[in-house]
Amino acid sequence: MSGWQDVGVPHEPRKPPTLEPRPPEGPLEPYGSVALSPQRPEVLVMAGEVDVALSDDALAELPGWSGVRVVDMTAVTFLDSSGMRLVAQVARLVRPHRLQVVGARKQPLTALKLFGADRITDLVEG
Repeated sequence: MSGWQDVGVPHEPRKPPTLEPRPPEGPLEPYGSVALSPQRPEVLVMAGEVDVALSDDALAELPGWSGVRVVDMTAVTFLDSSGMRLVAQVARLVRPHRLQVVGARKQPLTALKLFGADRITDLVEG
């Protein structure tokens, strides 16, 4: 015998692993939303991941939000600096009224506190 292959053990070819299809590179669309509440147009509802992919588009809607008094962040799962910038821009738009931010929890709440949102808004924890 001249090698390890000659040991007399039957050899079955290995099957290639079954691979899950990979998603395309990058998100197809933002994973969050920002919109006025249809029932209460003074409430701006944010949901999901409020990040640069969403915030830049939302800023284009800013002029139509002058009647906003409350930002509902109950369903926000992630907030980055561009999302905080969006909140700050809404707060600036509605002055002299003080914007109320409600429902933020976990990472979004921590981000808002680090940002100092309580200096420019009434931050009501969720």
